[in-house]
Amino acid sequence: KNGLWGVFDKTGKEIVPFKYTKKLHFDRNIAVGQVSGKYELIDNKGIILVPATNEIIRVFNDELYWLKKNDQWELYKISGKKTQTVSYKDICEYDKNTDFYIVTDIKDKKGVINQKAKLVIPCKYESIKVLNQNLFKVVSNNQYGIVDKKGKEILSCEYNTIEYVEENKIFICSNEKYAVFNEKGEKMKDLSYKYVDDFKNGFAIVWTNYDKKGLINHLGEEILPCKYELIIVNPDRQSFAVKLGNKWAILENTAKEVIPYKYQNIRKYDNENDLFEVQFKDKPYFKNKEGKAVVLHKYDALKTFYVSYGLATVILGNKVGLINDKGIEILAPKYNVIWLRTSKNIIIAEYDN
Repeated sequence: KNGLWGVFDKTGKEIVPFKYTKKLHFDRNIAVGQVSGKYELIDNKGIILVPATNEIIRVFNDELYWLKKNDQWELYKISGKKTQTVSYKDICEYDKNTDFYIVTDIKDKKGVINQKAKLVIPCKYESIKVLNQNLFKVVSNNQYGIVDKKGKEILSCEYNTIEYVEENKIFICSNEKYAVFNEKGEKMKDLSYKYVDDFKNGFAIVWTNYDKKGLINHLGEEILPCKYELIIVNPDRQSFAVKLGNKWAILENTAKEVIPYKYQNIRKYDNENDLFEVQFKDKPYFKNKEGKAVVLHKYDALKTFYVSYGLATVILGNKVGLINDKGIEILAPKYNVIWLRTSKNIIIAEYDN
């Protein structure tokens, strides 16, 4: 109002006066307001907790707040009393899921404090990432390790990479070789791969040679041996598109061949109906997960703009038509343009202008 910010409640009653020059963002029912270049702390009832000051303020919790003095961040109680003698150069990150703050000391080393303002992980790491309520991935001397919320090292900082597989509470770690560890830091097994990619949909692509790929699951178990040129994991986790000898096939997650090695290209196009689009002799097909053809290769191309409605546009020459997810032709390919008006449940087709 009049260029200033305040707060109304749902009945229209003004509870925070319109005097702030910037929008108020409430965090745990407390916000930082700016008045004439100064900062003050207010609650969601409009009560001023910390009067206006030249120093920058940030909310810590409903009892504590950060105050920046002489380029150092310090913690104060709402009463104005300083809680500790330690100051921090920067507040790098606050993790809302765990209520941990990652802070940086004057030597540019990072640590972690909890909601009680206790430093639970000392400021001695180059980087820290919160994994969950109990574990953190840390970096020291450019090497990765794992520590718990008490600062105890679960895995020492000696690994080039660490991948955390939350689904099964394991770590895939690499030095010169890869190995699998549990959350206690106990080694479960060694992996004989030169490289392990990031896990996606519960699987990771692995290499023994740079041009030969395989697949492991979230337990580090080998699903596909390292012999494929390319591997694509479908989001349903039930099948994989693989390329071998410059031809594509579809395999189940048991490595059983569903669609044989003879196609120029394969891609999963319709997850809901388990249909694959395959290309053979420059013509497209649709095949179901049993490998049976649903749409034959009479069309030049297939477009999937309307796949969420169980439909696909087909192209023959310079004309378009429409088929459903069973391969039944709804409109023959004789139109210049087709629009699907889902709100009216109709199709608009243009031909001969």
